[in-house]
Amino acid sequence: MNWKLALVLLSLFVSSCSKENSSQGGFQAVHPCDEFAAHPNDPGRWAKGVEEEEIVPGPSIKSCRDAVADYPDTPRFHFQLGRVLLKNEQYEEAIESLTTAAESDYGPAFAYLADIYQSGLLGEADLETAESYYDIAIKSGFEPAIYAKQGLHDTDQEADGFDASKFTNGPILKALYDGDFDSLLQSNQFFISKYLVSLNSYFSEPFNYHDESCSSYAHPRIVRSLGTNQLEYLGVGLDGSMEERAESGLALTLKIFASIAQDGGSELMKAGMDIAELEAAANRDGVLLARTYGCENPVFIRLYENLESYATKQPPKHFSGLPKLNHECQKSAAEKGGNVTNAKRICTCFTNQFLKNNVDEGDINWLAQNYDQGGNFKKTIKKYPGLDNAITACLIN
Repeated sequence: MNWKLALVLLSLFVSSCSKENSSQGGFQAVHPCDEFAAHPNDPGRWAKGVEEEEIVPGPSIKSCRDAVADYPDTPRFHFQLGRVLLKNEQYEEAIESLTTAAESDYGPAFAYLADIYQSGLLGEADLETAESYYDIAIKSGFEPAIYAKQGLHDTDQEADGFDASKFTNGPILKALYDGDFDSLLQSNQFFISKYLVSLNSYFSEPFNYHDESCSSYAHPRIVRSLGTNQLEYLGVGLDGSMEERAESGLALTLKIFASIAQDGGSELMKAGMDIAELEAAANRDGVLLARTYGCENPVFIRLYENLESYATKQPPKHFSGLPKLNHECQKSAAEKGGNVTNAKRICTCFTNQFLKNNVDEGDINWLAQNYDQGGNFKKTIKKYPGLDNAITACLIN
């Protein structure tokens, strides 16, 4: 990378912190550059948008060069020029154009720069910078950056890297490992949160007999977040005024007294016994995790990072199995400029059909690792009679 480009990239760090949002500034009309090179998910676009594989380099580069020359203060033209230059593998000039757009706080440009940092196109991959740039793009409303960031931390572990069958509450841990938060959210949030609080406490101790690397591993905010989730599930709100919070706490207290009056508190005693067993199970599972993997193992780190994401109501950082397949499907659609809402619906339909048609886990993992919408996808669905018709129905409905 030449010294001029280095200076351009360095200036981005300074300017992005100081400039006011000007993403809508400049030329306020439709230009041929918009028609040839606008991104379909760009909130600031002035045309319908062109998907990545449909970009025609010749006319798109010419029209966007003209637009930048005539209207240098319009950041969307710099972004669109950078986008088509990148598609045409004119990397240095593409980075300069994207950087110019980013200097004017044009959100989508940050997503493309993040892709560049993630890929190592500038030399060595810089995931920390990539993640911060994805965050800026997400805040600007550029939805493809959400999926790109979620895939940033994938460790490419196979789904069988974690054997959930050994654990008392294996399904909960497997859902965390796979990034299958939807299945967790369909279950009793109070008991799941209680189990995870107890599991977390095992890794909060100052000394761990089974693996020293697990000592004081857990982050305190996990406990706070899970505790909040439990209270919300019980109807005890933590928002609003002090009086409103006191009212919700009083309502819960009255429910408890009503239960005691009705059945002598037998249901509460049963719940208490269930909770005690849940805490014991969490301790057993904690011991087994420490013994089997240790806290420096990629499998454990992956599981625990997803636990933290789940507790703090963030998207999963890692995916396996059907959740990974769904993620790769949506990511592929977003990268091609497809409609994000439709992509989510269709990809969820795909994965549901894979589940209904009992697609082998090995085939699911292989496709998730080698995802495309062409040969690999067709090769997989042809192995299962009727699956191709079900997939076609997903596209039609």
